Amino acid sequence: DDDFLKLLECLKITVHIGDDEYFLPSALSLEPPSDDTPFPMSCVPLVFTWDEQILPHGFFLTFVVELLHQKEVRDNIHFELKKDVLQCRYMIQVTVSKNKIPGFLKLIDRKRWIEICYSCSCTNYCSQLRE
Repeated sequence: DDDFLKLLECLKITVHIGDDEYFLPSALSLEPPSDDTPFPMSCVPLVFTWDEQILPHGFFLTFVVELLHQKEVRDNIHFELKKDVLQCRYMIQVTVSKNKIPGFLKLIDRKRWIEICYSCSCTNYCSQLRE
């Protein structure tokens, strides 16, 4: 079992998030969450685009796994998947709890770009969050 999970980690398919917990975004539902309440944003969303007309298949999920896997990110910010928020393959929300600016991070696959939104009770922290 451990060898298989390590292989999935190397292939950027899953990320180790706890003692015996792994996040496998490709196993999430294709259906959008039924509770589609607006996400309160504290900053203008950060958007990643490129010249292609559409994101390559699997790029978004690999992007999410790689982001959660980065040592620099994990050392500075503790990501915790919110158990009470329904996730799907194109919209993933995590709680940022060990940071100077705790809040919620929402990653969205918009098919032509990736959008990163952040919500917290603080104001005027957009430049720090973008770093």
